[in-house]
Amino acid sequence: MAVLSEGIKRLFRRPFTVRYPKHKPKLSPRFRGKLTWDRNKCIFCFQCQMACPNNVIKIDKEKKEYFADLNKCLFCGKCQEVCPVPEKAVRLTQEFEMAKLKKEDIPERF
Repeated sequence: MAVLSEGIKRLFRRPFTVRYPKHKPKLSPRFRGKLTWDRNKCIFCFQCQMACPNNVIKIDKEKKEYFADLNKCLFCGKCQEVCPVPEKAVRLTQEFEMAKLKKEDIPERF
């Protein structure tokens, strides 16, 4: 009897799910999404490269390029934590829609 009454109560409640993609979900401020890099803020200290547990980040100091294989990224945020620049040259954004049909379409350079 308790199961039936619980089912009836839930019948009149709002749903917990969101009608995605028409309605975007509310993300926590601590959500860790797509990795970004700002060349103008970066001091090329290699801290983010050394902190990455999956060796996702590769930095070329001479060419001032930043490579990140997002297919292997754990989105752990260690690269952002160790960045010594106050404005954070490496950041994890709120962007979560990164799905692509082909692996080649995922950018490696920033």
